[in-house]
Amino acid sequence: DRAAVGAEHVTSQGVESAKKLPRLEVDVVVAPLELIEFLEHRDGDRDVVLLEVSQAAGVVPSVTMAQSLLDALRALQIRRVAVATPYGDTLNEHEREYLEQHQIHVVALEGLGFGESDPAEWPYVSRTPSEVVYRLAKKVDRMDADAILISCSDFPTMEVVPMLEEELDKPVLTSNHATLWAALRAAGIRDGIPGGGRLFEVK
Repeated sequence: DRAAVGAEHVTSQGVESAKKLPRLEVDVVVAPLELIEFLEHRDGDRDVVLLEVSQAAGVVPSVTMAQSLLDALRALQIRRVAVATPYGDTLNEHEREYLEQHQIHVVALEGLGFGESDPAEWPYVSRTPSEVVYRLAKKVDRMDADAILISCSDFPTMEVVPMLEEELDKPVLTSNHATLWAALRAAGIRDGIPGGGRLFEVK
């Protein structure tokens, strides 16, 4: 289908870019290809996208967004999540399937519907007011969720993490939040970040 073709194209572009980065003497390669990882097939416990980017990056450590989320969830020993996204039902189901295949049970999942009927809506995700993200995360929370997961790199989420964790008394993870944590750890940096929430207390 069109989504699979698009995923293959974007993955190819990401791999080609990763090949160039070691020459720049970077400490870590970050591939923010979350949706692509949800759409691509998995190979055992590691994502195909991560494997391809890692091979392209050579000796430079590499992280991808969806794999970073999994690593962050495991670091906090989380098995049940309530998920908030900007996506519509189609992409939300891909995310549910991805998480469930990695033994993360989705107890609730709700999105704002961006891109479901018109791809031209995607640029507006980043313009979503943080208050809207905050309310969506609170709405999707469930008593049996170990954590809240707010998905999508374009969602403005960092500033709502500490507020939500204090109010809900549980970890709140976001795509950018988990990827930053994973990238810093891959680069050997284990410092906490003020306002980074419970995840950044994990060394």
